[in-house]
Amino acid sequence: KSNLVHDNRGEGTGIDTLTLDAACGSGGQALRAGLMSLLSGFHDNVIVLGVESMIDSDKELVTKSLAQASDWDEEGGKGATFVSLNDLMMTKYIETYKNSISEEDFF
Repeated sequence: KSNLVHDNRGEGTGIDTLTLDAACGSGGQALRAGLMSLLSGFHDNVIVLGVESMIDSDKELVTKSLAQASDWDEEGGKGATFVSLNDLMMTKYIETYKNSISEEDFF
């Protein structure tokens, strides 16, 4: 979702805003979007801001939703979390492409 910031009179300021939702990866996605905007030259300056929104939601609904987001028999039931699953995916990626990537590719 993309918008423009408006001043107190409701007039556009020309400042872009972008809302990203990528489940538990929204912060990383926001940082990537900001970096890509800078590297492409589309913007000279960016501000990246993240807000945790699940804390304001019904705890039972959030727990149920998160529980359904993974394979319980193969992941959650064996103690895996989203952080550990992301670690496994990145480790596999690095192992698969180790000859074509370097540490600098991640920074």
